Amino acid sequence: MNKPSEYDIKIIRSLEEIEDIRNFWETHQYYPDADIDFYITHCRANKGDVRPHITVLMKQGRPDAMMIGRVDNTAFKFRFGYKVLFRTKVRSLNILYGGIIGNLSDLAYNKLLEGIMDSLSKGEADIAFFNHLISDSYIFSLVMKRPLFLFRNYSPKSSLHWKAILPDSFETYYRTRSKKFKRTLNLFTNRTKKQYVNNQSVSCLQKTEELDRIITDIETIASRTYHRGMDAGFINNAATRERIKLALERNLFRAYVMYLDQKPCAYMMGMKYGHIFIPQATGYDPDYNYYSPGTLIIMKMFKLLFEEGDIQAVDFGFGDAFYKHNFCNDNWQETSVNIYAPTLKGALLNTTKSLLGIISILTQYVLTKFNLTDKIKKLWRNKLAGHKTHSDESAK
Repeated sequence: MNKPSEYDIKIIRSLEEIEDIRNFWETHQYYPDADIDFYITHCRANKGDVRPHITVLMKQGRPDAMMIGRVDNTAFKFRFGYKVLFRTKVRSLNILYGGIIGNLSDLAYNKLLEGIMDSLSKGEADIAFFNHLISDSYIFSLVMKRPLFLFRNYSPKSSLHWKAILPDSFETYYRTRSKKFKRTLNLFTNRTKKQYVNNQSVSCLQKTEELDRIITDIETIASRTYHRGMDAGFINNAATRERIKLALERNLFRAYVMYLDQKPCAYMMGMKYGHIFIPQATGYDPDYNYYSPGTLIIMKMFKLLFEEGDIQAVDFGFGDAFYKHNFCNDNWQETSVNIYAPTLKGALLNTTKSLLGIISILTQYVLTKFNLTDKIKKLWRNKLAGHKTHSDESAK
């Protein structure tokens, strides 16, 4: 008789099976994107387009580590900068940010990745997407090197992950901002006060009965931003509504909204998860660009978070937006990586994506060399937002 293996891989493909690992999952979860209840809510809200796919490493019959993923029927976009050149339908096995948890040894990483690659070889998905792995981590190196040559990612997307580690008071935090930024902040604050006098306010919306107002006011702003042109930022759909509703019920959600003449003009929304606040979407109405309400709402958010008394950091996540340089004091590099299924479709997807990635890298090199990157970004964002800015002085 064969001796039972100490380690086995189990794949969970239904919401009912998730309850078997709830205790283990809740013990190790640390980020809202991979929170068990938000995960279940998302799957239910997108039933038909999304199904669970959780790779669990079992040790002597008990969960020991896992990669929390979903199989999404989605559009795989081929981008050049902000421009989507074309797209095709794929089944994407998305490993969520914060979704690799448990007792994570080198052995565990290897066995979990074997489970992911086995699922791809069996046709369960066309791509496995690993969302922002720390670039000097063992798992990143493994995901880059382990797949066969034709199915590796040759143009992974890297970005900085930004965090503000908070001191003991708002006054100390403000004092440590750069002189240039404080001058800019005072400029926009005074402009706003002069124009709107007493017709300006900021609300922190965090009560369950404010759900409709949250959706309405944020959508008023988000519909006007360049993010909407990229299908990014705040997306007003059933899944977003259910996620916010659950976060409100758990007293995790915060939406900071700025009003000028009673009209919503800028917002920052996110979750308080443990002792960290995690912004999830932000935007401002370009008609108010002259007053830089995006900058003002973020500074007001910091002040209100300090008043809560138990926030230790604000985790702005990935993306090297310029405004993060002004508000953060820590960063590290993360990289998103695809693994492609060992099929003809997988090879074609990889080849096309890699060629576009190489062209993008060369273009970025040229733009950087001639100091054109920020100018091109600004023009492209303005085009997506469908507006012309009133002033070049706005902080982005």
